[in-house]
Amino acid sequence: LPHCSGVQTVLDSATEKLKTLTNPTAAFDGYQTDSEHVMKQVHAMFITLRDVLQLSYINPPGSPVYTQDKKLAKGQKVRFCNEVVEYKRGTCHDLALTFASVIEYVGIHCLVILVRGHTFFGFWVDDNAHRDFWSDPYAVMGHRSSSDKPWVIQDKDTILNLHHQQSLCLVESTYVTDRNSSFEEACEEALKRMEQFDCAIDVAQSRREVQPIA
Repeated sequence: LPHCSGVQTVLDSATEKLKTLTNPTAAFDGYQTDSEHVMKQVHAMFITLRDVLQLSYINPPGSPVYTQDKKLAKGQKVRFCNEVVEYKRGTCHDLALTFASVIEYVGIHCLVILVRGHTFFGFWVDDNAHRDFWSDPYAVMGHRSSSDKPWVIQDKDTILNLHHQQSLCLVESTYVTDRNSSFEEACEEALKRMEQFDCAIDVAQSRREVQPIA
């Protein structure tokens, strides 16, 4: 939900943090500057969620989940960005999607990364690398096994190689709930989490077929 009210709340405060990290005229401009500034934009979002909004982590509820037509023994309700910001708490999945919403709004390409029992996020540092990656048909066929969802990356080595090339940055989103954790530490932890990798969803690529509901 890149256009929900919670995104604007985050960016209102993050703009000042970005200026502190860079310079007084800095702005959220996606890929219009350089890769270093892309990193600074996400760093400013991280600091805002950690220090200004002071989010807290909560575990998924242990109660059954009810859908329109059935009852599921386990699962969790997904909180939208405005709920996370208003009530200042969220699960790992909620926090990753909050980051994804804000990142998408400013024009940076986000990845929602699913590992065993956990969710975090990543983002493309280089817009050209993102375009080149998805325009290479051989690469696309090599990193996924599901042809019906061409925005899903299912090969762990693909993600790790892109990270090694500095085309991608991975971030452990729950670290915003620890006032003593830094953005750099969150990046290090996310890389460790890749041992349990399941898949990565490229939000920008998915927009060819799946549009935001708000």
